[in-house]
Amino acid sequence: VVGEGATISVVRCRIHDCKTHGVAIYGDLLGEFGGGTVEGCDIADNGQDGVLLRGGARGVIAGNTIANNGRFGIELVDCTGE
Repeated sequence: VVGEGATISVVRCRIHDCKTHGVAIYGDLLGEFGGGTVEGCDIADNGQDGVLLRGGARGVIAGNTIANNGRFGIELVDCTGE
């Protein structure tokens, strides 16, 4: 699941076995817009991060089960997260 410069909502989903990130939320090119909510999901067995939030994105990541991903469960880079 990828959002760039958009607002996404991923709620009560099972995200698994993705080649890269399970969920990736990016800000826009100016780092002003973009974000979302990832809540109540099972995110596992992805090639890189379970959840990636970066590039000025704003997000809420809550109540998830995140396990066995290739890199970090949650990676925050140049962003605002809760």
